Amino acid sequence: MSGLICFWYQRAFGRDAGDLIYSLTGARAMLAGQNPYTIPNPPGGLPLFYPLSAFILAIPFLHLPHEAAAGLFFGGSSALLAFLLTRDGWARLIFFLAAPYWQALQTVQWSPLLCAVWLSPALLLLVSAKPNIGLAVLLSTPWRWAGVAGLAGIGLISLLIRPLWPLDWLHVLGGHPNATPLLSLPGALLLLAALRWRERRGRLLLALALIPQRLFYDQLLLFLIPQSTRAMLILIIGSWLTYIGWFFWPQGGMSWAVVGEFIPALVMVLLPASAQKPEPCPATMVE
Repeated sequence: MSGLICFWYQRAFGRDAGDLIYSLTGARAMLAGQNPYTIPNPPGGLPLFYPLSAFILAIPFLHLPHEAAAGLFFGGSSALLAFLLTRDGWARLIFFLAAPYWQALQTVQWSPLLCAVWLSPALLLLVSAKPNIGLAVLLSTPWRWAGVAGLAGIGLISLLIRPLWPLDWLHVLGGHPNATPLLSLPGALLLLAALRWRERRGRLLLALALIPQRLFYDQLLLFLIPQSTRAMLILIIGSWLTYIGWFFWPQGGMSWAVVGEFIPALVMVLLPASAQKPEPCPATMVE
């Protein structure tokens, strides 16, 4: 269903393939022997900010109409995430009510797929598509041989295709607009997550607090932190209040996210497990 909605949204509002267009464009340039980071007339006049691994992963979608590619990519990502969330019960599907999920749908993002990686470490190679929030997943996910081998494999393939691509990518990355939660008021409080650095959820929150990111879809990973239905509903409500608040004060977008999403997630991380009633928990890892 989410794939169909994504397809309809891209077509109805003339959004082409959403942000997936950058990976598709890079994949075409790469297969044509061009340097994706120096091609003329990139989409929207912006450089391709994604790493070469994202272009490799986008190859299967190249021969589809752009709106269909967006719908298939996002629908497939959401289906995989739903499957992993429901391994122990259907109640976890309220995850999909989060505002960042619907922002990800509108703009066709990788964040649902990275949430799936957090739940199933065998998919670790996928963090290479979006290294900023992918790093948060990598630092808070137990490594498995299959996942590490996949990640190393796609890295090696990318270097064989274009050995100097990391330098080209880092050159264009400096112009990417983003914000860091820790540097936005009252983001300094998020350092308290270090008190739970031995726990996966604590490491995930701390890493996300330190990593530059985009509003409002990159914060979807925070919804892996709640350990009960009630906690998840609190975070969902906070996410929509964050989005509404941004309309009234757009300059303080990340501060809204810190107050409405990061701080509630911090409270959930700091509370003792006995106080959180860990019934249906979307943060359960699939081995």
